Amino acid sequence: MKLCSCWTTCPPSIPRVAGLLLALVFCGLAYGQEPDMPSMGVFAGAGLQRDVANHGALQAGATFDLTRPNRWIGWSLEGGYAGTFSNFHAGSALFSANYLPSWHFRTLPNLYPFATAGYTQLFGTGPAANFGAGIDFQLRTKFAIRLEARDYLGFSPHQHNFAVRIGFRRYIWD
Repeated sequence: MKLCSCWTTCPPSIPRVAGLLLALVFCGLAYGQEPDMPSMGVFAGAGLQRDVANHGALQAGATFDLTRPNRWIGWSLEGGYAGTFSNFHAGSALFSANYLPSWHFRTLPNLYPFATAGYTQLFGTGPAANFGAGIDFQLRTKFAIRLEARDYLGFSPHQHNFAVRIGFRRYIWD
């Protein structure tokens, strides 16, 4: 994977963007919310990238989701970064559009398992498919923690970038 040249000239802005995203997630946690409302979140995770060899990999970014539990309807937009720990400059910025169904069981009122699959554009590398599954643990009415496994399957060059990710969700509207 290859990242655009601005990565080498702009690293100080990355912490500011991450701080802004975290601030947006944590603001306004006290309002009531249903789990089928739009949400936004941030994530980061570690795993493996397999191309000609295996390398430790990183995935990080932000998502905007809308899912209706138990109705098989949902979508997600995701932007972020995927690359190896050994060479951050060789990674790729990414944008994904995904199908995202989720489920809710009355016996486990705060758990929302989900699955996802979709198209990813790896900037500097090319198109890819992504798929994964995870669970949202709703801590408050407007706040959840997400645990997820995600794999980006690049076509040219052929590679997998797999990671187990943790993230924070913030439900947006009442």
